[in-house]
Amino acid sequence: MNYRIVIIFSAIVLQSIIPPNADSQTLCIDLSAITLSPKLLKVNFTSTLVYTFRLDKMGHPIEIKAIKDDFIGEKQVAEAIRTWTFSDIYVDNGFFILKMTWVHDRGWTDMQLLGDGLDMTIYLPSVEVPN
Repeated sequence: MNYRIVIIFSAIVLQSIIPPNADSQTLCIDLSAITLSPKLLKVNFTSTLVYTFRLDKMGHPIEIKAIKDDFIGEKQVAEAIRTWTFSDIYVDNGFFILKMTWVHDRGWTDMQLLGDGLDMTIYLPSVEVPN
């Protein structure tokens, strides 16, 4: 299966290159709302977030729960994840695990989505991290 992926972070839009008429499914993921505190941006800090969620009938994440989040907070991350859209992808009660890694001076470096027939790792390009 091909996936059309749109990822938004730091005012940069990444989109997979798949012909519009290809048999594909779409993920719209906005990472711009998942930010670190100014204090953490100034120190040499690297960590990983792990969350679980299900999808409703419209392909939006629900029942978002933190498994590991030592630095941002479940409220902020859950609000951001709720805006994501998984169009035509394992909707209506699919269970997923999200893992994201933050690396000092590089920002978000990778994101892994696992669950109900989906096993995807996305490597994100480095962006200028404000100090």
